[in-house]
Amino acid sequence: MKIKWQRVWARKYGPYLGFVTVQSFNRKTPFGSTRNKLFIPEGNLYATYFSEQEIQDFAKRYAAFLRKQNLAQYARWFEGQYALFLAWTKRAARINFSKLTTSQFINFFNELTKRMIVLQDFNWYAFFISITLTKDIEQALAKRAKAAELLQAIGYPYKITKITKARLELSKLAQKKKASGNNLAEYAKRYAWLPVYEFIDKPWDVEDFAEQVKLIKNPIKELEDFYKARRRNFRVYRTFLKTIRDKRFKKDIEIVHYFGYLKEMRDDYRRHGYYLLTPFWQELARRTNLSFIETGYLLPDEIRNLIKTGKPAYKKLAKARIGKFALHLKNGKTKIYTGDKADKVIKLVAGNIKSKDPRGMSACPGIVRGKVKIIYHQGEFKKFKSGEILVTPMTHPEFLPIMKRAKAIVTDEGGVTCHAAIVSRELKIPCVIGTKIATKVFKDGDLIEVDATKGIIKKVN
Repeated sequence: MKIKWQRVWARKYGPYLGFVTVQSFNRKTPFGSTRNKLFIPEGNLYATYFSEQEIQDFAKRYAAFLRKQNLAQYARWFEGQYALFLAWTKRAARINFSKLTTSQFINFFNELTKRMIVLQDFNWYAFFISITLTKDIEQALAKRAKAAELLQAIGYPYKITKITKARLELSKLAQKKKASGNNLAEYAKRYAWLPVYEFIDKPWDVEDFAEQVKLIKNPIKELEDFYKARRRNFRVYRTFLKTIRDKRFKKDIEIVHYFGYLKEMRDDYRRHGYYLLTPFWQELARRTNLSFIETGYLLPDEIRNLIKTGKPAYKKLAKARIGKFALHLKNGKTKIYTGDKADKVIKLVAGNIKSKDPRGMSACPGIVRGKVKIIYHQGEFKKFKSGEILVTPMTHPEFLPIMKRAKAIVTDEGGVTCHAAIVSRELKIPCVIGTKIATKVFKDGDLIEVDATKGIIKKVN
């Protein structure tokens, strides 16, 4: 039977993290399993596809489970799993990896991979809520008065994430005119991990944060606007919750509200943890004669064999995959394809783009014209110029500096509770989310009109 695939997201991962990603729920769990996935190149990123039937069945069972839970208690436990991972990486950061024997080094790598697969399971739970309950709530509230305001309040994080706290702290330093010298150096030391989405990502340094300080034009107003928006969203959410009589719908609203924080919270722990594991990957590069970047382009078994044998063929393999690769998890077994062979996997989800004018959901209204700049990853931020229209698969916390400079924001992914939606409303920047195809239809330099009131984007001749 031919599998119908559902695209979930796209990120900039190498084969190692791609492998970890497709291994999620490969074993039997209380909610079932997802034993068919794709991890394939799309633009400068790699997109993950699940078997639509598997992911929908899994997500429905998980939602049914959550409806029976004490959500406050479950949320604490859920965040605790990430805290355990970060605590383990902090212990790992004290290890002198150069002193480990080959056997000890491989044992650590095995433990890391095992923990990464478990962590990836939790990473996906938040997306399962997005494709089920969040979508249902968006549809249920679509025709209500002030639907956008209600949806923003529902998805607004009930706690302030560490990444947001870092942003607020920088604004406070700017307010007090202390965002320089030793103060900024100390800040950079604490928050260098903020953009580390992959082990091989470059941390931010003092110069990076100094550039961000320049974008804080009015720190007092930024801080006031943040806390004002926070109070308003909580007031709207609590008031709306009191009006709901349907117990199941009310519980679903509460679940989505909790995951508004839990989805963002994940980066507080995994990014910091990935950053702390940098010495391990540096030592792996030294032992295997790979470049630092190449270490992420081998699968776990290949890394183990390379550590043991030192065969130079693995270096050639890693270099080839930097060009193009694809992963296919079929009935629980993973295969990797490189170069032209990867195209065969891509064709499994190939389809014609039917619309030249992408449509999505309005996250923040407004109509503007401007030139497109497609940004996939924080490594490309330097090419973004003030006044351009940011087109991206999805924004993340490290995108904030360029979001502030954007004339409008357009994303492939996301719903009204996603990062781009929440931040665009705070910044009052026109934003259209969930177009699915914007990064495929447009290219850098295209002049487009973004009608963020109707959710339509079109080229301007």
